[in-house]
Amino acid sequence: MADMRTSDASSQVTDFIILTCQGVNKEFQLKSYCLEVCPFEGDSHSAENIAHNMHMMCLEWQLLDKFVAVVTENARNIAKAIDEFD
Repeated sequence: MADMRTSDASSQVTDFIILTCQGVNKEFQLKSYCLEVCPFEGDSHSAENIAHNMHMMCLEWQLLDKFVAVVTENARNIAKAIDEFD
């Protein structure tokens, strides 16, 4: 899962993209892990920029062939980014 946040704690606004992973352990307990928080590359939250950022993080974590499902909100740019990501 990827999530985006904006920090305005300083005089300069910074966008971040967050990569999380959810799954179950051997006891079938749901677990969620924050794998990475990175500055968002790109001037806008376009589908292309989101897909690029997600692709780069998943390459780093060697996750590209490990997806079982992807769940998104209804925002068009997110849905399009997932379509482009495949």
